[in-house]
Amino acid sequence: MVLAVGAEPLLSRFDLNGDIISPIPCASQSLFSISAHPSGATAVAGYGGIVDIVSQFGSHLCTFQCRGVQKGLPMQLI
Repeated sequence: MVLAVGAEPLLSRFDLNGDIISPIPCASQSLFSISAHPSGATAVAGYGGIVDIVSQFGSHLCTFQCRGVQKGLPMQLI
């Protein structure tokens, strides 16, 4: 499987033939980073400090938004 992100709010999953398996909508306007974990979960980072977590089956699990680097302010689940 090949994962791709870009200027759209979608995580695209492709098979090795280049056929799309599923487009997964994400919260950010544009996406720029993917991090796949051995457990199967995938983190997708995008514009505005937004991180989406997607399961190995393509289900959108949750979204986090970073408010910036300030002491005492943790990441927030949205």
